[in-house]
Order: sequence, then C-alpha cells, then structure tokens
Amino acid sequence: MDFVLLFSVILAAVVGANILARHVSFIPVPFFLIAIGLVLSLLPVYRNFQLDPSTFTLGIIAPLLFNEAQNSSRGWIGRSITNILSMAVGLVLVTVLVVGTGLHALYVLLPLSLCYALLAIVSPTDASAVNSIFEANPIAEEQAETLKNESLFNDVAGIVIFDMALGAYISG
Repeated sequence: MDFVLLFSVILAAVVGANILARHVSFIPVPFFLIAIGLVLSLLPVYRNFQLDPSTFTLGIIAPLLFNEAQNSSRGWIGRSITNILSMAVGLVLVTVLVVGTGLHALYVLLPLSLCYALLAIVSPTDASAVNSIFEANPIAEEQAETLKNESLFNDVAGIVIFDMALGAYISG
C-alpha cells in the first residue's frame, strides 16, 4: 500500500477518535487513540509500516507542541516558572538518571546511553494528553495551568535529553 494512504488512514483514525471522545465525554481522547492505535497495529497492512523519525517530529510533534504553546499564557508561565522548571526539567532529568542507571544495572548488556535514551522517550508527559484529561476531570484552574505549561517544558526536556543520549550512543 502507498505511504500516503496508510498515513491518511492513521489521520482518519485520529479524527474518528476525537469524534468518538466528543460523544463519550467521560473517557479522555488519549484512551481512544491508544485503542484505535492497537486495532490498527493488528492489521496486516501495518505489519512493516515504518515512519521516518524526522517526518514524525516535523509532522506530528511540532504541530502538537505549537498548538499547545499557542494556548499557553505567558503570564502564567512567568508567575510559576520555578515550579514549571523544577517539575519539567528537574523531574525528567532525575527520572532519566535514576531509572536509566537502574535499568542499566538490571540489564548490563544495554549501554547506559541507550538506557537514558529509552527513559527520555517515556518520561515526559504529553501536553495534549494532560489537556484532554483535565477536560474530563476538572481541577483548580491554577493547578491546571501550571501542569499544562509544565508538560510543554517537559516534552522539550525529554527531546533534548533523548537527542543527547542518542548522540552519546552513536559516538560511542
């Protein structure tokens, strides 16, 4: 099958998940996306589907971060910058270092830099997921704004740490 058609099916699945989430409002959108992604992964046409990482970054990650950044308030970020940076950068860095070192201790065959890269991928929260969870389960406005802004910086910290760890792995 053609790459454009496969990518169009994925895009249609995302739109379908968003439509489904509007009708079933007590379940956040990311859960629908995960379920539809699992169903698509079981289809034989997606068995050998590969997406170039730079295409994924440019076509999916960048627009998501841009959209969330457009909805962020500079005033909220300025008022709570210490909380945001301590949670976003500090927590991601500590998680990657502690759990990555522990993973390397458990699986000695995995290089330490590869363990750090793996943890840098899974440690950040997704800004869109945080927003959709707050739509279904409202919390105080100040807490919600702080966590929304934190998740943006969290993603950036994860991407930077991932690039550094991958660069360390490649260079040896």
